[in-house]
Formats: sequence, structure tokens, C-alpha cells
Amino acid sequence: LFYRAMELAPTKTLVFINGDILLPPMFGDVLTAVNQFSDKFLLLSHRYRKWVHHYIDFGKWDWFKAPWGSCEELDRQKDGRCIWGRDSSRAVDYFAFTRQTYLGVDIKDFAVGRVAYDNWLVYHAALNNATVVGATELLRVVHQNHDYSHLQKDVTHDHRKITGKSWELFHNPLSEYNR
Repeated sequence: LFYRAMELAPTKTLVFINGDILLPPMFGDVLTAVNQFSDKFLLLSHRYRKWVHHYIDFGKWDWFKAPWGSCEELDRQKDGRCIWGRDSSRAVDYFAFTRQTYLGVDIKDFAVGRVAYDNWLVYHAALNNATVVGATELLRVVHQNHDYSHLQKDVTHDHRKITGKSWELFHNPLSEYNR
């Protein structure tokens, strides 16, 4: 998938994004700034899990600020805790990268969007001496929550076979992505 996209895209920089992700308007500005800084990078950030209960007016420049900044009543558990928040570094749903980032890297045949593929890509970008840029503090990337009943249970096992010894990477948080 990644190599095919690199073949087809006429641009230096590519972005892979899962379909359940909402990027804030300043994403393009951040990507442009990183692009000017480095020819070989991986830009990513933590995601914020959120049930989307209302229509979002993307015509408003600040749509990403509210109601994400506070916990709505619909998002509260019985004990009052909010059921949305920032995910760990193990859940990455978008990657902005240059063609140089994965040059010479044998990207495995993962089921994209499932367990382990994301951290494998982060690890191998860093191993390939790409600048890994964490933009969590700049970009509130929203993951629209959903159930996972559509997943096959054996996908994780298949990824273990694909990655071999690298599986142990996925049990360790990968810091804050800043290198």
C-alpha cells in the first residue's frame, strides 16, 4: 500500500490516514513546517478517542476546540470519569512522511489499521534515520470511536508471524515520538 502510493503520488510528502480520524485545520501548516525542516521525516501524534454525538460544522475554523476540550454528559461513565481521552503512543492513526523515510525498508504485509503495524512503521522510520516528529501538543487529532466487532481475532497473531522478533516492540510505549 505504501509503495503503491509512493509510485502514484507526484509529491515529495505523503500522508496515510485512517478513515475514522479528524485532523484539525492547522495540520497542513504543521506539515509544511516539518517539510521545510527535513527531507526525511515521519510526522505523527497521539490521538484523542471521542464518541461523536453531534454534527460537526467544519466550516467553523475552531470546530476542533469544542466540545473536545471538556467531557460531555454523554461521554461520562457512571462514576463520573470521562470515557474519552488521549491514547497511548501505541495507537497511531496517521503518518505524514517523505519518500526518503522508508527508502530501502521492506515494509511488511500488515493488515493496515490493526494491531502493531503503526509502531512497526515508527520504529523502522527511526531505524532508517528519519526524523520522527511528535505533534501531539500542536495537533488534537480526534479518533471517532466505534466498536471493533468487524475485526478478525487472528489478525494480531498474523502480525506476530510477520514481524518475528519485532513483536516485543509493541509491548513497550515508544516514548513521545520526539527524536
